[in-house]
Amino acid sequence: MNTKKIFAVILALAMVFAMTAGAFAAGEATLNDDGEAGAFATPDTAESQSKQLILTKVLRAFNESEAEIHAPTISYVYTITAVTPAEGTTVTDGADKHDPAGTVTAQVKAGIVPSGGFSAITVSWDTTETLTAADDGADNEKTFVLDFSNVVFTGAGIYRYAITETLASGFTYASSGVTEAQFDADHKASHTRYIDVYVRPNPADGVLDDNDETNDWDIYGYTCFVNDTSITEENKTTAAVKTTGFTEYTALVDRALTETLYLPDSYYTFNVEIDKTVVNDAYAAKNHEFPFTVLFTNEAITKEVKIDATATKATGFIDPAASALSGGAVKGIVSIKDGGSIKYYGIPCGTGVEVYETNDVKGVTYLVTTTVTGVTDPTVENVTDGSTPTTVTAQAATKPAYQSTKTTIATTADADEENDYVIGVTNKLLNISPTGVVLRYAPYLLILFGGIVLLILGRKWMRRLQKDEKTA
Repeated sequence: MNTKKIFAVILALAMVFAMTAGAFAAGEATLNDDGEAGAFATPDTAESQSKQLILTKVLRAFNESEAEIHAPTISYVYTITAVTPAEGTTVTDGADKHDPAGTVTAQVKAGIVPSGGFSAITVSWDTTETLTAADDGADNEKTFVLDFSNVVFTGAGIYRYAITETLASGFTYASSGVTEAQFDADHKASHTRYIDVYVRPNPADGVLDDNDETNDWDIYGYTCFVNDTSITEENKTTAAVKTTGFTEYTALVDRALTETLYLPDSYYTFNVEIDKTVVNDAYAAKNHEFPFTVLFTNEAITKEVKIDATATKATGFIDPAASALSGGAVKGIVSIKDGGSIKYYGIPCGTGVEVYETNDVKGVTYLVTTTVTGVTDPTVENVTDGSTPTTVTAQAATKPAYQSTKTTIATTADADEENDYVIGVTNKLLNISPTGVVLRYAPYLLILFGGIVLLILGRKWMRRLQKDEKTA
């Protein structure tokens, strides 16, 4: 085959592809930012869309340090049903969509359910997954597909469906630590989206007519919106509120004249850092690891917390038996040296944090100062020797401590924490004991003093013994 023939074949194949490309849609249909798929690129020019439509579910994660955090444990179920629109419900598109320019209005039809109905769809997150979080919130998306392949349409027109979101059995917003989509506590977001499916006779034979075989109808467009209403170019972002799925949207609240932003489901988290300092004690500062216990309260919230620690300065936190950080009231055991720190990321708001330090250095007296940043007007507690601390916000004053010191941080569910909490625990060795003996050397001075006493007594005993022998 010569070059001219090869070129002719390629040209013919290209022409065939160009003629048929509009009749077959590959992959899934995707909504644009206006909640539309198949919008006319040029007047009166429709393109075939896939019979599978992608919708988006957003979980917005908040964290002051903009860290990657563990996801909550939550599961959503989406059910698809046919909607019978109220009489007179229509869709009117813009005049610029047609040539010559002019608006077109069509009646909205009730959706048609396939034999056997639509299958429910599940979208889930769990603590094995990671979310991107930010101070102002970062959107983490999952997509799911609505499948209209088995729907037997009965003619051209616009068919309406409802997609309803519910939590899967056994899941609640409270137990997941997730805040339900809302403008505020009194104005929850809608958990229903509506889908209009635009249908025409199948153009595969090159003729747009009503003589096509059963179920041989072509989908050429979709729209997704919040309110079951008539749609026009003017109201599609206000009354109808078009969207790409279960994401944030702007709508009127209580028939107010101003639009209000409804946030998507949100995951508010905070962080706690523990810093350790030792003063006037070179031995402990260099060698000793002070044991801490970290307790996450509010057993109702299932949680997993990320941990970051200064290398070689904080140990033990990776021991699963000691610091398993998922489910219930969880203790994390960690030992921290002077200059060391450990940071717990992505603790769900509504969780309380209790931090205990145990002074296990025997025979010495420390002044312990515990401070907390990120807390306004912390409560101060002076713990007496041997006592058990009560629940406090922080222990900011210096005090003698031989047993545990305790710091408690409380947070509110469904609220954005604007601070990273930093707990600084400083152990300062007292230079002089109540008897005037330097603490670190007191035991050795006592031993030396005892040895001197024994030596003097021994020498006196030896002299007496020698004197008795001479007189004998």
